[in-house]
Amino acid sequence: MDIDQLESEILTAAEHVPFGNSCFQIAAFTGGTEGGPTTPARRVRSLLLNLDSKIQALREAQYKREESVIDMDEADAKLAKGDLDEFDARRMQLQRTRAANNIQRDDKLLRDCMIEIQAMYAEWKSLPPVTSREQFEQQELGYWINRLAGNATLQIKASGRIDFGTLEALKQIGVTDAADTAGGLQLAGPAIETYQRQIGGR
Repeated sequence: MDIDQLESEILTAAEHVPFGNSCFQIAAFTGGTEGGPTTPARRVRSLLLNLDSKIQALREAQYKREESVIDMDEADAKLAKGDLDEFDARRMQLQRTRAANNIQRDDKLLRDCMIEIQAMYAEWKSLPPVTSREQFEQQELGYWINRLAGNATLQIKASGRIDFGTLEALKQIGVTDAADTAGGLQLAGPAIETYQRQIGGR
């Protein structure tokens, strides 16, 4: 089997197949929803973190590609002079081959990266803006109550009880009682009272 031909065939076939996240995956899981119920501010936070990380990855891929272009240009220039001995010439040929291979792979990575960035950007811009730290913090109690309640509900369904770690986390945010009842999970405590006042004041 010709590995060079196979690699080229794979990269050609993968032109429209994401090696990173799909747009659906980004919309469903990159906006902070993978941990259960969320808030608009938390979705913004998650998307901004992922966007920043992806942009840094894009920049590194761009730098790496540019280094490969320089390696190719250097190899071409040295080989064109014709004053290299046999071994140095072979090294330059290998440097050029490696650089050309890297560029082909980097181009695929860069295209996928840009599609992910555009999808995350669109998700971010579809959400209400976070205009102050206070606005973000006001949504945190509701976020953690709903997230931990969601975890507790799943744990009850899976094992018939709420895990100790979830109970401890609920207590830490001010939920002093969590019970599995016929009507579903029932929560009580100062945090619930505060959250209900927040909802009622909207």
